[in-house]
Amino acid sequence: MNKEEEYFMVKPTKPKSLGHELVTFIQKKMKKPGSNCKTIANLLTAKKGLTKNTSQNLVKIINDKMNKKKYPPVTRLELMLTENCNLNCEYCFISFKNKFNRMTELISKKSIDFLLSNSKKKKKLGVFFMGGEPLLEFDLIKATVDYAKEKLKNSDKKIAFSMTTNGTLFNDKILSYMKKNKITFMLSLDGTKKTQDMFRKLPSGAGSYDKTVSLIPLMKKFFPSFPVRVTPMPESISELFENIKHLSLDLGLSSFIVGPATNTVWNKKSLKLYEEQMLKVIHWIKKQKSDKNRISILNLKSDSPSEKNAAVRGCMAGRTSFTVTTDGNFYPCSKMLGLNKKQGIFRLGSLSDGITEFYNRMTLSGMIKVNNSQCKKCLIKKRCTGGCYASNFQATGDIFSQGTQDCKISTLFMSLSDKAETVLGKKYFKKIKD
Repeated sequence: MNKEEEYFMVKPTKPKSLGHELVTFIQKKMKKPGSNCKTIANLLTAKKGLTKNTSQNLVKIINDKMNKKKYPPVTRLELMLTENCNLNCEYCFISFKNKFNRMTELISKKSIDFLLSNSKKKKKLGVFFMGGEPLLEFDLIKATVDYAKEKLKNSDKKIAFSMTTNGTLFNDKILSYMKKNKITFMLSLDGTKKTQDMFRKLPSGAGSYDKTVSLIPLMKKFFPSFPVRVTPMPESISELFENIKHLSLDLGLSSFIVGPATNTVWNKKSLKLYEEQMLKVIHWIKKQKSDKNRISILNLKSDSPSEKNAAVRGCMAGRTSFTVTTDGNFYPCSKMLGLNKKQGIFRLGSLSDGITEFYNRMTLSGMIKVNNSQCKKCLIKKRCTGGCYASNFQATGDIFSQGTQDCKISTLFMSLSDKAETVLGKKYFKKIKD
């Protein structure tokens, strides 16, 4: 056992020992905003007189123990393959994109290694290919999947690969490979030609509807069923019901995730329209003659957080899910990359250094108490998970504090969820879940 290990292994029952003093010092500093391996090592050198090398080694030992025993397992990665895209959608949250930034094969393979080594005993893992448009880097997707398959040959772990795509780059070769390797996808398509072309445009300014829709028969040849992401904007919300009907009746699509664009203003009138349009959709689903023909709105039911996770707010970002940037840095999610003047927020570490940001990781893992005083009198506080970290930060400067607009949207979603269960019954949602 070396000197640094001796420091850490000293039992806390020896309050006067050097090991106890150093560990207590580090534990206190870890909970300070901005704390990471580097800042704490520097403090140990400056305040406790340790050499730079000893400080770094001691912090590394403690950080490794935190990763192994305290932090939750990492079970999902978003790989930001490229910031480039072949569309120019007005509501895209990737505001920081640089078309020249792309992930290398080395970084994608190291990401797979990181996932396998940090997932602990978890067997079911996920990799989500992000962009930009991920299919611009199809060769990289192939290299990543093939590498993962090789690594998993002697493992009891499994990785499910998925992506969201605008669908305009699909061809037989790509879809054949995806089907063979069970890579699922969600298609971004907002509805009729009028709605789709209003916000989802080609770089030339022309609409993307014709190109996307022309490839749907090919998509269905390889994947008979796939989810569609519909993103209403205030300007198009009055057409939401007609958009869903068009996608279902005219294009033969049956599975949807409907979620409003978050980087825009939803006033009282537009939120009222959102509710009215979704209620129309719900009652239309009810009128469909059989369960077999009914469309599925996958995010229509809002589940309350479990008692076990009651102390943890937000989604799984930074807890069990990480985003890996094109240059190999870790962030909680892709939406947080473009914030703070495009410098990103709540960085967690990197492939080269590991998870190094103590405070950020502990906070997102529910290990540091956050201030939820604004929610004390809220009628849905026991059902709400606290909103989107990125949207919260944009509205209030705090990832755990929702802005007024997001609170209204959360309340609306809860109300729609309850009404949908009343109209459609629990059987409908059980079928979707199964």
